[in-house]
Amino acid sequence: MKKYLFVKTSALGDILQSLFAVQDLKQRDPSAIIDFVVEKRFSDCILSHPLIRKTLIVDTKKWRKNPFSKSDRKEISTFIQDLRKEEYTAVFDLQGNSKSGLITKLVKANDKVGYSFKCVPEFLNIFATNQRFYVSHSLPITLQMRSLLAQYFQSEIDLHSVKFFFDLNIESKEKISQILSNSIVRTDKKILVCMGSNWINKVPSLAMVKTVLTSWAQKEELSFLFLWGSEKERKVANDLMATFSKNSISIGHLSIPTLHALIQKVSGVVAPDSSILHVVALTDTPSLSLFGPSSPLVYKPLGDKHHFFQGACPYGKKFVKRCPKLRTCKTGACLKDIKEAELQDTLSIFSDSLTSKSR
Repeated sequence: MKKYLFVKTSALGDILQSLFAVQDLKQRDPSAIIDFVVEKRFSDCILSHPLIRKTLIVDTKKWRKNPFSKSDRKEISTFIQDLRKEEYTAVFDLQGNSKSGLITKLVKANDKVGYSFKCVPEFLNIFATNQRFYVSHSLPITLQMRSLLAQYFQSEIDLHSVKFFFDLNIESKEKISQILSNSIVRTDKKILVCMGSNWINKVPSLAMVKTVLTSWAQKEELSFLFLWGSEKERKVANDLMATFSKNSISIGHLSIPTLHALIQKVSGVVAPDSSILHVVALTDTPSLSLFGPSSPLVYKPLGDKHHFFQGACPYGKKFVKRCPKLRTCKTGACLKDIKEAELQDTLSIFSDSLTSKSR
């Protein structure tokens, strides 16, 4: 029986995409034992994944703050001991940076698989791996980590083979039932809307979002579920809910497994380029994503049900994955200046792809 270890500590979206590789490996070898190294703050989706036997948790954000404290030294020591208890057939370093390289270096494995010199995110990672493969950064993010495994196993990626599911606890099931049984969202077509992102330049104008959703709701009988994860996002969600007081609710933070299950029960999702798109990518639910300083060719969920609109840069910036001015642009005009009329054709196509789902 072969044992494999995945190292993908962050960030949330990338960890979710790495689950495609986990599924690919399990489909290739149903008897394979799979373990996973992840940061504590992103661990819920790994701990809830039924195909992963053991989750090895690191907390480097905490450890860096006080690396010489007795408690942190003990946690680090325990992690290393757990890491080295097993001997793996292969370890897949899907992160490709110095931190993951250090972890990979400590693992007992015949094959230590990672990225080649031309595409590795951080050069020092090269010294931790002995099987290296080139993966183009222009590939859809969904395929990048799967490509690494496919090259290692000398096989093709089966794009139609992956089905996702998480183990849900009773609280998660009750939360979903509570949301969907709310009398305010009584229509068959329920649309999950999340306008939050860690980067302000990835967020469209709130006024434009209100206008577009208002116009759409006048044409179809819809209910909106406004998702938020931070205090700033909560204010935006509540503002939107006030605009649609008769057919919307505001939802707080949900764990990834809970959010994944909820998305499968709504008719569609509308969001900018943010973590929620990576959750949507694990489902068959249609989506409409709004892009500006990042590329939909890389970050949009794959499939004909997933639609996007790309705002134009007024300054002529070109990029493969992300705009070099993502963090510094003072206007965010590629998204902030989108007009309702520009979105209508894309919205119409997306609306036609929606599937009505009852509670």
